[in-house]
Amino acid sequence: MYPISDLTAFCRKTTGDVPPQLVGASTTVVGSKMYLYGGCLAFERRMVSDIYTFDFETFVWERLNQHPEDDVPTARYFHSANIWRSYLIIFGGRSIKPQSEAIEALCVLNDIRMFDITTGHWLPSSITTSETSPLSFIPTARFAHLSSVSADRLYIIGGQDLALDLLDDLYIYDLAAKVWLQRREYSRHCSTYRSVAVTPDVHVHLPQEESSSTSSPTSDIGIAGTRFKVNGAAPTPSVTRPDSLVHLPYSKALTSDHPCDIFVFSNHNFTDVQREFQVISPLSDGDIAVSDRSNTMTGTSFPPGLRFPTGAVLGTYFIVAGTYISHTYQSFSIWALDLLDMSWIRIDRGSALATGSWFRSCLWSTQNKLLVFGDKNGNLVEDYDRRLLNWDYVTSIDLEAFGIYQPPSPIINIRSQELGLAALEEGVLADFEIICNDDRRIKCSRKLLEERWPWFKEQHRLFAQSVLAYLRVGPPDLFGVDDQRRQRPDPRLTPRSFCLSEPYPVALALVQYFYSTALITPLQRAPAVLSQLLLLSSIYDLTHLQSLVKQAMHQALSNATSAGIYSVATLCSCRSLQIRALRVVIASSQKRPAGARPQKDKDRTSTSQNHTNVQDDIAGRPRTYGNDGENLSSEAHTRVRSRGMSDTSDIRGSAEADDPSLWESTNELPRENTITAQAITREEQRILTLNASVVSALEDLFSWRFKDRTSRMSVLSPVESWRFRRALYRIWLISYVYGMEGHYLKRPTMPWFARTVSEDSDSEKWLNEQKEVLDTFLAAELRQIESVVKFLQIIADWAVTAHFKSSIDQDWDYLGGMMAADYGLLGGVLSQNHAESAMSRTLRQTDFNTLMDALFDSKSEKYAQWSKEDWICLDCYQEFISETMPIWWLKRKRSGKSLLYQTIMLDFNPFCVDGIPIMPDCRHGYYCRKQIGTAGLEHATMFNVGTPTLHY
Repeated sequence: MYPISDLTAFCRKTTGDVPPQLVGASTTVVGSKMYLYGGCLAFERRMVSDIYTFDFETFVWERLNQHPEDDVPTARYFHSANIWRSYLIIFGGRSIKPQSEAIEALCVLNDIRMFDITTGHWLPSSITTSETSPLSFIPTARFAHLSSVSADRLYIIGGQDLALDLLDDLYIYDLAAKVWLQRREYSRHCSTYRSVAVTPDVHVHLPQEESSSTSSPTSDIGIAGTRFKVNGAAPTPSVTRPDSLVHLPYSKALTSDHPCDIFVFSNHNFTDVQREFQVISPLSDGDIAVSDRSNTMTGTSFPPGLRFPTGAVLGTYFIVAGTYISHTYQSFSIWALDLLDMSWIRIDRGSALATGSWFRSCLWSTQNKLLVFGDKNGNLVEDYDRRLLNWDYVTSIDLEAFGIYQPPSPIINIRSQELGLAALEEGVLADFEIICNDDRRIKCSRKLLEERWPWFKEQHRLFAQSVLAYLRVGPPDLFGVDDQRRQRPDPRLTPRSFCLSEPYPVALALVQYFYSTALITPLQRAPAVLSQLLLLSSIYDLTHLQSLVKQAMHQALSNATSAGIYSVATLCSCRSLQIRALRVVIASSQKRPAGARPQKDKDRTSTSQNHTNVQDDIAGRPRTYGNDGENLSSEAHTRVRSRGMSDTSDIRGSAEADDPSLWESTNELPRENTITAQAITREEQRILTLNASVVSALEDLFSWRFKDRTSRMSVLSPVESWRFRRALYRIWLISYVYGMEGHYLKRPTMPWFARTVSEDSDSEKWLNEQKEVLDTFLAAELRQIESVVKFLQIIADWAVTAHFKSSIDQDWDYLGGMMAADYGLLGGVLSQNHAESAMSRTLRQTDFNTLMDALFDSKSEKYAQWSKEDWICLDCYQEFISETMPIWWLKRKRSGKSLLYQTIMLDFNPFCVDGIPIMPDCRHGYYCRKQIGTAGLEHATMFNVGTPTLHY
């Protein structure tokens, strides 16, 4: 089996001006490029001051030509490099003494140099040298130190001096004023050999925590439903409650007023690894606060001792990577620390980094990728001994596939988001309508749609252009010369409306996004709606919406939702989300409770996936591709809908089919087009008319069962509806013509049928004939037919055992027809006792909704994580009911609620728990003489080997 970890990492050979092997060079990421500066040539033992750039998108190196008139810094290595605005900030390092040619004549530096990456020039050293700074605030010369930039200030932490002694101090430099501000003691010994300091590029805000700790940012915008009302007008009914709105975490640029913390990670004593984690928080008065969070780190496993670690912050995760070397094992290891709960997780690097020499990593935050440089053919131990950095190969690791990503930035603030939603719900400036596929309409503002929906704006421009073209008078337009040159607008667009061809909930959620530029309503967060929004974001190229939907799906990803998320992520080419969902699908199948055996067939791997795949086989590629893979334009949608919404379209033929010659006997089986080409009789018309309501009801049930549990009416798109109905009519047709029922029917109105299947046909012949007909369909059509057949089988099984007296307001009613819930589920021989028959009578008087609520209240520790809102397969639910029913029944008897049980046992009460008779068990029932007389409870429980924990 191909490892999933290899889907998240791939190795590429770099090209261009590839740098030589270096020691102690610095790397700094700016956008989609990395800047490499300085270092010592490995084999020449010569220090350089060269600058290289690496393009993350093209994997090409480029050496920058430095201007000879510039004040180029002294060549150095083991220095620090950071980015501030458009400047590359270089501090300290180790170098050769001035005017000395001896390699051994080393010195240590403490200067600050700036390189302008926009102009390609070095700033003169006189600009960055602060003569006004107090001497005590100027750091001593050092190398192998840590550095970070936050709020226009450079922080220099620890390092080593020329004597290789570790330094325990921290200095702060004002990059704007070019002056050293402060020195303070730092009790930890830090160096690049064992430590790393990181500051995130952006700050991640958690709206829910902010609203709980402070007053709501939307508390001043008025009461919902009245925010745009004047003169005491009545509030708008049916508005979204403010307390139901959920705001996703979002990223926000750093400011001097709200600087980001500096995270410092250290590990030392590699034989018995000690890990430290400190947070340096810049304060508004220019001071800093240092907090030690070393003791709060948790996890099932922790990072090993990492040498020369590199780090980064992505979203709410601190990422650290480095070289792990022991006597028996060596590797490049990557770990992530969740800064919210301080738990460690290991990033599976895959086979790409399993061999070779890898040492330096950097983060491409905009793409959620970690890039690792090295040599896939090198030797890690040998290169580590010489401290060599190789740049010939780069491995890209997709962090989003592990749930580590940068939350998207908001377009407008939270207050404006809720005001935008209020404007939609209160109908402010509504001069346009979105028409759904069920003819329900959503009033909105055309101007707002144009501003926030580029595709709609372009289509409206084309529409206005076409109208003006037809209003002009001239020969070219009269003869239609320009028609082929001119791009035509979408035919679904009119001056006052647009037919979106989507179910009402999906269309409303999309319009809510356009008004709020966020996913904040419960409707938008529903799994089925999220799937459709992801598809729409791909179709209409709505990048911000796609990023929000992917974020919501990452948060909603669970064992119950993983299969559906995997399917829609595959359709929309969201590779990272697809891989992560696949991980959860595989993990959930491996952790399936004992006894739940997935049913397998040739097209599906398990019953739990069938719930999604059945609908996917009907849906295929909704709105984008047809059932055979053809591209469906909006005009094709119209054609598909006109056929799919007609209940007789697949059977109705032309008048030429009245020709009796078509009824003559033939040696070939009639194909679908032969059958549908014949004129239908009045009796067939009557049957089709009656069946039309059945088709609609089945479609509603199919949609409710596999697409949207919140809607009792079908929310299938036109293409999905057409595929479902076509498959259903084909099943009926094949069953009628080539089934056993047709063999016994004598219908003079269909003589071709009577002559095709003879009286002495056996079942094998009928199956062969059905197979020959099915072989004429395409693979996609066969999958659709298979999906509907399985759906009909589920409905048939349910109809046999369903509790018809139950209401149909919740999903449990449908489940009630599929699950066995009887006193036969009691373990051991309890089900043989006459007294336990009271359970069967209790179940008959209890609707399935109430029963499932009670079972979830009685669930064992095994199902502690289960919720009634989860999507769980039938096998797992059956096992849950079987294992929880005895616990519920015992609790019910002990609580005194089982009156039938008390009535049966009124005359026999040798044992009592809390005043309610709880009887021991025996295979002969409660009236066993041995049990009553001498042996008692021991005699009863020896037969209950099936439920040792539930002996009464």
